[in-house]
Amino acid sequence: MSVCFARNVMLLFSLRYLKQRNMKKIKLSVSSLIVVIFIVSSSCTENKKSPENTSKEELRTDSVVSSDEDKKSTQATDEFTKMLQTARSEFHKEKYDKSLEVLQKYLDATIGKSGQEFKHFIVISTMGKILLRFKNDPKELIQKFKKLEADSRFNEMEQDLISAWIAATKEWVADMNSQKKNLKADELFNLGKKYYLRGRKKSKYLADRTGFADFQIAATYLMPFIRKYDQDPKIQEAFLYLGDIRLRSWPDNQYWSENVYLTEAIQKNPKSQHAKTALQLLKEDVEFGYSGSGGVHIPKSWLNLLKKFDEQVNENTASTTSKKNLH
Repeated sequence: MSVCFARNVMLLFSLRYLKQRNMKKIKLSVSSLIVVIFIVSSSCTENKKSPENTSKEELRTDSVVSSDEDKKSTQATDEFTKMLQTARSEFHKEKYDKSLEVLQKYLDATIGKSGQEFKHFIVISTMGKILLRFKNDPKELIQKFKKLEADSRFNEMEQDLISAWIAATKEWVADMNSQKKNLKADELFNLGKKYYLRGRKKSKYLADRTGFADFQIAATYLMPFIRKYDQDPKIQEAFLYLGDIRLRSWPDNQYWSENVYLTEAIQKNPKSQHAKTALQLLKEDVEFGYSGSGGVHIPKSWLNLLKKFDEQVNENTASTTSKKNLH
């Protein structure tokens, strides 16, 4: 079962990459694909006994045991799901310590269990994001993640992710120690761009989380930049970077939501190259957000808005600009 589940988890990770490569026939949303994965995984359990060679008594016994095991498994899954919902709720209430506590409990309860790779991926990244961006506490992040790193029950992927967070945070601390506290506009932007480009270099495809820690560090500089320096000439570029970071954070969100950074990037200077790139990313984000097992169903209001943006960006033809200027 673990092999089957792992294979389907990889299918989920591949979805965003394939969408990026314009494979329009793939219409499953993240939520519906997860449901498919769990259904397929539950049916992949290997049966060592052949039905022809199994007695009725054995079948009855197996049935009772399977029923009990399924019931326990369902109860455990419900409990784990509730933990993640609680962590998300506490995060939105800005109770970050409580959210971290619940996320840690989730890891403690599920570490070493098969089929948890994708959720561990999200939980570890969320813990890093809270500690770095919202609590602004790199010391606590390094301490917590060092403990996680020492736990041999984490698989290679999880260990790599944990190590990446530690390494990126140490680099950030070194940068912070070498910089004065009150950074000017150019300093904030340049540091944000530095980590953003580093994350892009590490990420081989859109759903690749290798550069996620660098993206979160980039946001710690770019967010204060857009708040304080709205009239700066580089403001549109900052919105574009934040929009791309938001787009690459898609697994963190239970539900899709508007990427306001990309819409802001378009509005700042619709005729610019940055606006064309932002519009292309926004179209991707909207299409992915409103895709389901029944196809793509984008609301008319969104189609009208995208059409208006298209007219602003390019009066003659729809934007087909590549994302090469993000590299």
